[in-house]
Amino acid sequence: MPRSPAPGVVVLTSGKPSQYECAYPIMTTMIDRWQRRAGRERRARELAKELLEKKSRELLRANERLERRVEERTTELATINDRLREEITTRRATESQLESVLGVVAGYNEELEDKSIEAHRANAAKSEFLANVSHELRTPLHSILSFSTFGVKEHQHADRESLAHYFEQISTNGQNLLELITDLLDLSRLESGNMEFRLDDTDLAFQVKVVGSEMESLFQQAQVELKCFMPMEMVVRLDDQRMCQVLRNILSNALRVSPAGGAIVVRLEARGDEIELRIEDQGPGFHPDEVDSVFEKFTQSRHSPSTHGTAGLGLALCREIVSGHGGTIGAENPESGGACIRITLPHLNPRGSR
Repeated sequence: MPRSPAPGVVVLTSGKPSQYECAYPIMTTMIDRWQRRAGRERRARELAKELLEKKSRELLRANERLERRVEERTTELATINDRLREEITTRRATESQLESVLGVVAGYNEELEDKSIEAHRANAAKSEFLANVSHELRTPLHSILSFSTFGVKEHQHADRESLAHYFEQISTNGQNLLELITDLLDLSRLESGNMEFRLDDTDLAFQVKVVGSEMESLFQQAQVELKCFMPMEMVVRLDDQRMCQVLRNILSNALRVSPAGGAIVVRLEARGDEIELRIEDQGPGFHPDEVDSVFEKFTQSRHSPSTHGTAGLGLALCREIVSGHGGTIGAENPESGGACIRITLPHLNPRGSR
């Protein structure tokens, strides 16, 4: 029994194959090829997709590792940066401290240089002081030894007048030597601060009168008049013995340079909380360059007579004594001529209060 053709199949009744029968194998082959190609392409796409996903995962992991490394490196760099900042801050602080230390060292160096200069000056002053002292001590000692030697050699043959002259010169030079040594000791004690002042409420006007009376014979011999312009009383807290020493030194200096027939004027007056004592003479005055230096040790005015026989310590002593009383002393040349020594001291009222 013949088989029925499948639905949709065209049965050719003729003995020759039709064009459809000839094209069918070709189409089937092409379809298979297309299907295989489509399968390969699908597998290729799937493989590419899997590869892409794999690479994406790898890239993601690499990115995560990179981010971690960047974060770690960033943290590390931040730590290093903080450490560097701390080091910079510490270094700046160290540099600042070093600059401060260098400044202090420079200050110490300057101070040391100043001290060294002062030491050299002190050493030079000491040498000059010793030289002056040696000279001033040698002068009266030489005279004493000379006249004593003359006396020893000539005492059997010399007359009484010559021997009296020798003894008089020995006595005079011995007294000058004693005064010089006393002034040196007083000045040394004053400068070292070892001299104590016995301060008491004292009438300075009365002290001027006392010293004037002591020196009255000297003024008469020099034919110089002492004029005093003072109130009846001027109370000052002072050491009367030391202040009398100041008055004697200044009046003696003024007397040595005053011409015969001249006058020395003492003025004492209150000026507010201070009193001012002025001693003026009619001598040649101070040289302009000596107004300040005249109070230094062994300093003598070039206008003073060359044969006055002093060591130049009187005014230095006066300066130290007046300074110890809280006062000041200065020298000036009045317009009327001569020289003036000006002393200012703290003033006390009659009851003794400042």
